[in-house]
Amino acid sequence: MTEPQPSSKQERSKSPLLGRIARILAASLLLLLVLVELGTRLVPLPGLSQSDLNPSQEQADGQLRTIGHPYLAYVGRPNWSREADEKDGQKSHGPRGFRNPEPPLKKAPGVFRIACLGGSSTYGSSPSNDSATWPAQLETILNASQQRPIEVLNAGLMGWSTFGSLINYSLRVSDYQPDLVLVYHGINDMRCALYLRGGDPQADNTHWRLGWPRLVRTPGESLLELSQTYLIWRRYMSSYGVGQKSLGFYGIKNYRADDKDPFWREKPPSLGFENFQRNMISLQAVVKAHGAQVMFGTQGCKRSDIHAKSKHQQWAGLDEIETITRQVAAKRGVHLCESRLALEGQAQERGVGVIFTREVHLTDEGARVLAAAFADRIGQLGLIPE
Repeated sequence: MTEPQPSSKQERSKSPLLGRIARILAASLLLLLVLVELGTRLVPLPGLSQSDLNPSQEQADGQLRTIGHPYLAYVGRPNWSREADEKDGQKSHGPRGFRNPEPPLKKAPGVFRIACLGGSSTYGSSPSNDSATWPAQLETILNASQQRPIEVLNAGLMGWSTFGSLINYSLRVSDYQPDLVLVYHGINDMRCALYLRGGDPQADNTHWRLGWPRLVRTPGESLLELSQTYLIWRRYMSSYGVGQKSLGFYGIKNYRADDKDPFWREKPPSLGFENFQRNMISLQAVVKAHGAQVMFGTQGCKRSDIHAKSKHQQWAGLDEIETITRQVAAKRGVHLCESRLALEGQAQERGVGVIFTREVHLTDEGARVLAAAFADRIGQLGLIPE
């Protein structure tokens, strides 16, 4: 038996209904677009202003605590500050972009000045305020025990490795005429050595470091930016907005916020670690050429926070970085501070959370322990003349 076929009358009755539904949906969509395009222009709404949706280069850069630099990729933004909130501690920079307390450029007679080079653990990403970073606490400790006035310049910055510190000292820090330079590097150089997304390691670190990008728009994109709907989609439904606020987007080649492990290799190449050795040799030589003494510190780390597939390569990389640090110090007559032993020893004795927040980042107490380790070593060696 054959199934009854719908009559042409039934088909005709369905067609107007479907047509009405399609017209209603199209009209609703058009009305929604008109409301979005006109409503968000006429009524100021949080997060939907032109500066939120389509920032200029200055506005995009202005969201960061750093600014572009032709030789360092980026440096600290001069006179920048932020108050403490539930997400982060208080932070501020001096007039030349260094973390406060930033000493004056000209060194007063009789002052013994120390400069601290490093990445985010030196800059102080996790301590609660300017005075809680380890360079600031080192200044406090030494001034309590020394007859001469001591000034400490915090010349560290997030994401910097020895590539950055070598240039930073040569072009910016040496002008402060430090008498002693403390170098505290490790994890960032290890990750430069293992980084995959920029290709094989390069001697000048161009597989990792990216020049500060400019917002260059194509003619087609400029046309799309006339639409509020497009701007809202781009800002809140794509990775565009996240990238504009991420230092990695500005400073790391082929950076992807969702790539948690761009470091795993079956057999890591040696060039990245050879770069670190060369940089440490060059850095101590430049510092000595300017008449200052040098001390290397070994970097402490909460290694359990490194738990990606590449964790064993990263742990081995940290060990290699420390071995090179010791070798260069021994061969070049550089003072060495066993700061890793101090930090990790205290973490084991008192609890990891007392010393570390994450990986190499320190609590206020962790920063105090590191500052005390450097102060003790400086005192043992008698590096501050009376």
